[in-house]
Parts: sequence; structure tokens; C-alpha cells
Amino acid sequence: HPIVAGMLGVAFPPFCIVLGSLGLVCVTFVSTWCQYWRGGFALDGSAGTFNWHPVLMVTAMVVLYGAVPWAGLLGCCWVLGWAGGARRALPASAPLEFSQWVVGFSTFLLPWAPTWLRVVYKPLHVFFGSTILVLALASCVSGINEKLFFSLKNQTMEYQLLPPEAVFANTLGLLLILFVLLVLAALARPSWKRPDADSPDSCQ
Repeated sequence: HPIVAGMLGVAFPPFCIVLGSLGLVCVTFVSTWCQYWRGGFALDGSAGTFNWHPVLMVTAMVVLYGAVPWAGLLGCCWVLGWAGGARRALPASAPLEFSQWVVGFSTFLLPWAPTWLRVVYKPLHVFFGSTILVLALASCVSGINEKLFFSLKNQTMEYQLLPPEAVFANTLGLLLILFVLLVLAALARPSWKRPDADSPDSCQ
């Protein structure tokens, strides 16, 4: 995609700033949607309590997981705590996210893991991390679409005639897709990857 390709042409620090800003925009959009169109938030078991679910899904399992894995794990616990009746993709992605964090922590941060194990597991770690992020994205986008489907009665009309909520929520979905595309593209960029322990670059 031209936008993604252009973003990857910048240096790593500015890219992180842009990615973080885009993530903040995504969180702001989903919070505004739930507050303005879906009746706001509550902690009393009413419909407002469930509005925490999309906010925490987007915040924890897409934005934070895509940018800061350990924060994504913390947010995952919030999601499970606030939304016991989670959507169908959450039971799959949440345990996978937890397992990814535990195995990654044990392999890359604890001193007893041998170097050969880290080298072998690193591509798998990236693959499963990317897969989990895509699953979380699919859950969020399908959840937004499902909410609009039942709330707006799925009336067929030209796009310019759609109610403001539909346009706003569709924009949120596009922003989430762009965020995940940037994360995946950054993971695939060789110059931004951390060198292996036995690589000459790691000694510089």
C-alpha cells in the first residue's frame, strides 16, 4: 500500500511516534463512538457496562498488543474482567496472547534459555504474534460491523446517505486496519529487527 510504503521510508523513531499517534486516534474514536452513540459507560451491569468491551478490545488487544506486548497482556486481563460475555474471537485470541507472552518472556528474557533456542523460536514468535494481532483485528472489525448491523437495522442505502454513526464506525475500522498494516510492515522490515545474539551486529 502506498501509505504503508511511505511510512516505512522514514526513520524508526518518527515511525514510532506516528504509530503511537495513530493508536491513540483509534482509542479516541472507539471511546467517542461508545460515549456519543452507544449510551456511554457504566459499572452497574447495565448496557453501558458492555460498552467497555469494544474500548478495551481496541486498546488492549490491537493498539497495546501491537505496540507494547506486556501492556497488551495487562489490557487482556481488563477485557476478560469487564466483558465476561466476550465475543466469539476473544476466547481464541486472549489465551493465544497470554501464551505468546509467557513463552516469549521465558525464551528471550530469562537467562537459562540457550542461544540456539532463541534463534529457532524467534521466527515462530514473530509469526504467532502477527497472527494473534490479525485475529484481534478481525474480532474488533467484525464486532463493529455486528453492532452497526443490529443497531441500524442494516438498511441498504447509498454510502453518502448513511447515518453519521455508520460513517464514524467505518472510519474507525479503517484506522484499525491501517494500524495493524503498519505494525506488520514494520515487523517485516529487516533493518528494524533486533540482531541475534551471535550476529556481528549485536556486538557493536
